[in-house]
Amino acid sequence: METMTGWLFLTRWGNAILLLPLAACLCVGLWVAGDRRVAWRWAVCFGSAVLLVFATKLAFLGWGLGIRSLDFTGISGHSTLAASVLPVFAWWLTQGRRLDVQRRAVVAAVVLALLVGVSRLLLQTHSISEVIAGLALGNLVAWAVIPRGVVTRHRYVFRGLVLAALLVAGLVPGVGQSGDAHGLVQTLALRLSGRSEPYTRDMLFARRVS
Repeated sequence: METMTGWLFLTRWGNAILLLPLAACLCVGLWVAGDRRVAWRWAVCFGSAVLLVFATKLAFLGWGLGIRSLDFTGISGHSTLAASVLPVFAWWLTQGRRLDVQRRAVVAAVVLALLVGVSRLLLQTHSISEVIAGLALGNLVAWAVIPRGVVTRHRYVFRGLVLAALLVAGLVPGVGQSGDAHGLVQTLALRLSGRSEPYTRDMLFARRVS
């Protein structure tokens, strides 16, 4: 029971309620610092990844479009968000520090994102293919930004505030729980497809999908 509680805590660090606002803060922080090229790159890459995750979930929930052989019903949103946002946040948070400090921070964030992916498997909310797809997509986004993201101005006056807000939101019970974002996607999928019930994983493996 205690082990599952630990995984439930870890999985919160991939929740959209926490990481979408953090992604927006990163974009604003880069823009304010004068590194607008990186801000645009982050916005485009991250936004494209989110749309792709949204599209795969929508396609399955509303129309049953999945890959039976891979047990795939949509890219893991938690894995994608954790793998993209957390490393970029660690890099942004340590700008102006020594290069080795930055590297250790980014590596720690990558490990945390990996644990988020593992938590999705152990909590039986995603299959291996869905988690791998999410981690791969998220890492692709992060590394598209970090290697070329050389900040020349360091006017990050609200970095501490953003970090404090993230920690408070992540540690307070009841904040960042799973379900709300998925519920919104499910509702939209049903409205667009005209179905009364969403497709499920069991339906993917049924001989006939009604």
